[in-house]
Amino acid sequence: MKYWRRVKQSGVVIALFCAFGIILAVSGAVAMTVSLALNAAQRNSEALVNDMMPRFAAAKNIQLQFLQLQAAYFTSITGTSDEVRLVAEKQVEEIRTYSTSALGDIEKGISGEQEKELVVVVRSGFEGFEKLDGSILNFAHMNMQDAATGMLANAVEAGQAGFKATEELVRLVQDRATTMAEQANKSAAEAKLLVLAMIGVLMGIVIAASIYVLLQIARPVRRIIRSMNDLVAGDVHRPIPYVARADEIGLIAGAVEIFRKAAIKRLDIEQQAEQARNSLESERVKLAAEAERSANEKLAKATSGLAAGLRSLAAGFLDFQLVEPFSAEFDALREDLNAAVESLCAALTSVAISTEQIAAGATTLRDGISSLSIRTERQAGSLEETSRALNEITDTVRSDSDRTMEIERIVAAAASDAKSTFKTKCPQNRFRVLQRSSTRSRFRPISLPLTRA
Repeated sequence: MKYWRRVKQSGVVIALFCAFGIILAVSGAVAMTVSLALNAAQRNSEALVNDMMPRFAAAKNIQLQFLQLQAAYFTSITGTSDEVRLVAEKQVEEIRTYSTSALGDIEKGISGEQEKELVVVVRSGFEGFEKLDGSILNFAHMNMQDAATGMLANAVEAGQAGFKATEELVRLVQDRATTMAEQANKSAAEAKLLVLAMIGVLMGIVIAASIYVLLQIARPVRRIIRSMNDLVAGDVHRPIPYVARADEIGLIAGAVEIFRKAAIKRLDIEQQAEQARNSLESERVKLAAEAERSANEKLAKATSGLAAGLRSLAAGFLDFQLVEPFSAEFDALREDLNAAVESLCAALTSVAISTEQIAAGATTLRDGISSLSIRTERQAGSLEETSRALNEITDTVRSDSDRTMEIERIVAAAASDAKSTFKTKCPQNRFRVLQRSSTRSRFRPISLPLTRA
């Protein structure tokens, strides 16, 4: 099972190996076929060149030798000199030697019975000339031309069968050469057809392999690349094709699918992070608003407390204290205001006491001046001069009394203002201004009780 799964996962590689293996096998078969065809053609050509052609040439030469032998005998018979006859005889000997050698060469390549029989007939033809050779030459040397010619005619007649046998042998060799040439051409044509067929098969395999590569490899790879580009562009919801395949394309698609799932997970994490950021931002805004509201409440509380204290201060109540604490950042203002009110209360209390004391002194001074004026008037009658002097003194005293009354009025007004304005009790003490009376005084005693509300 594991092996089969591994084979399925390597389907593309195996298919490519099979395709290239078939291509190599077909190419090898084509090469072998071409080689065999060329070898066959070469063997036929070599046989044609090295066997048939020499045999054909030898057969033609033997046929020619018959004619040349007859011509040489005729020359030796009709020669006008001994030199011509000797040349002719020598030529006869050469022709006889060559024909014997040529017949031996032909016999070496003979494979058929008919050829063997023809060679025997040809040899017997030459032997017929050889049997009459002595008679012909003797008659020629004796200048018996008619007898020599008759003997030559008998030899020609005896060798006529051999001459015809040479013609038949030439025909057979020519036919054999033609047959071998036709076989060579046929082998070449068959090899050509076989090569063309092999090339067609090879082209079909190449086309099939190309179609397989295009349909099973190139197109899936292009679609996977397009899916990867879409994935890079942010389209993570489009499914990756060929994930279900068990070969290498499926492995590649599976790897891209892993990247797609990772991208989806990353987007989910980013969305969760964005939601967390939004939640934190809203929480921060809420906390900021809450802090601002709390700060405003603290500020409003401190402001209202300070405003109430200042209103009490403006109303002349110096015995108030801001008891309820403010927030930490404003509580120092409350303590400073309480301290300032206490200091102001103490200062105004001191001013009120001093004012009462001044008023009491002014009353005493007025009473003394009044007593002095009365005594002076009583004594004015005794002495005129004293009277005039006393009148002057009286005028002076009255003038002083008027001034004193003016001072007393001013002091009384100040005391009245202090009493009406600062009806309070100071935090430190409680005092009362002692009443001072005089029978001649026009002022009532002023009491400024300072009490704590």
